[in-house]
Amino acid sequence: MRHSKLKNLLQIVKNLDKSFLFILIYPVIPILLLLLVFQAPIVLVYTDARPDMYMTRDQLISLVLYIRDGVVVDRFFDTFLFLGLVTPSNMSYEDGTATKEDIRWFSERMIQQISELQAAAEEAELLLDEKVELNVIVAVPMPSEDRAEEIKSYINYIISNFNFKNLKLIGFYWTRESAPEEDVQLIKEICSYVHERGLKMYWIPYFFADVGRWRDLGFDHAMLQPNFITGTMSLERFREADEKIRRYNLSVEIELPTYTDNEYLEDWRQSFIIYLNASMFYGWWRLSPVSYYYGNAFYEMYEEDRRYYDLLYRFVKGHLKWEEIREEYMEAVHQMRISLISRLASRLAVVIILLIVCIEIRRMRRSEDHL
Repeated sequence: MRHSKLKNLLQIVKNLDKSFLFILIYPVIPILLLLLVFQAPIVLVYTDARPDMYMTRDQLISLVLYIRDGVVVDRFFDTFLFLGLVTPSNMSYEDGTATKEDIRWFSERMIQQISELQAAAEEAELLLDEKVELNVIVAVPMPSEDRAEEIKSYINYIISNFNFKNLKLIGFYWTRESAPEEDVQLIKEICSYVHERGLKMYWIPYFFADVGRWRDLGFDHAMLQPNFITGTMSLERFREADEKIRRYNLSVEIELPTYTDNEYLEDWRQSFIIYLNASMFYGWWRLSPVSYYYGNAFYEMYEEDRRYYDLLYRFVKGHLKWEEIREEYMEAVHQMRISLISRLASRLAVVIILLIVCIEIRRMRRSEDHL
């Protein structure tokens, strides 16, 4: 009797309409698709010839783990992008002036720096008592000559020497922040070369770069720099960045250094808070992947400005509430308005002085004509 009932039940399942089965799984399809395309946040870590641009195991652990009052609370970043700008010969890895010796030094330096992350991952395993696996993206330097061959040799060196049990190499990063016409064929060739090895290509263009063709160039991910931290940028820059992000299907880089060149702000803390506010307002936390500039500075926060390290963690994890930064945000915006008014007043004063000088010169000329 029981066997007969089981047989009948199996027959009913077999006869279920396919559309009914689709209805059953339809609600979970968006979640499955999101899991397939979502990539963990990326933290940039600089390592080059500058004496302060290198992170040790003990420094990197504050990025691998979120630590509060000396106690491990949670995991932090899972993906690390290692890059550098200044060469030992004081040239640049970005603008195409790096010599062959510079490239050789950088390739060895990169493996050395990644080994520090491996050591940090091992330390994290001991502290958490669980497996820790991290993703790594490595920057591609721009040589001064024989660029395609030099870059390919560099890529081969990184791949062949990437022997770290807790780390996975997932791609390379195009260091130059623009894509001028003379670089197009080189970019396409290198992207293709990286793809042949089963890896991805990443790009973080500056605000005015030609970002509309990033897919055609061969990049898998492009994260736009709003560049609010430079010059005399107003809050309008975030709206402009958001328009570009949505128009060209980009992601974003959240720029949170311990400096600011924005003349409307007093210090980097104001820029930090304004960036977090804009990112929440425009929903950039939903984008993937999001890159964070930059890990060396985040360690400084961990050591010297813990509030901002804590805010960064809460934002990255999606726990930050606007009420937590409301007061500081309003103060920062007020500072921007004061600076703007002061700048306008200074310019107006200059105009008035010039106008007075012109009037006085004209009066003196008329007096001379009467004489």
